[in-house]
Amino acid sequence: MARTATPGPATSEELNRAYAKGYSAGRRRGAAEAATVSSADQFWRSAMLAALPFAMQQDGWQRRVGETKTAINALDDRILLASEVADHALTIARNLGRV
Repeated sequence: MARTATPGPATSEELNRAYAKGYSAGRRRGAAEAATVSSADQFWRSAMLAALPFAMQQDGWQRRVGETKTAINALDDRILLASEVADHALTIARNLGRV
């Protein structure tokens, strides 16, 4: 079976124009994705800062890991709790289309 050539830009000027058009479209797409990532990151940081005081005051709470329960007493455990709250808040915000 013979292949047929697809029509394309004939001159180098048309090639340059087509390249520039694709390049600028890629730049716009990249900037839009970067803005989305930064807004999600900003939301997560705000949620983390809001959850930290809550997590620091928890006393006697337990975390279930598999079949075992571990007490949330150490600072690392409390920061992890705040991080999980921020993760959950970001998931909800994404599902609602706010981020």
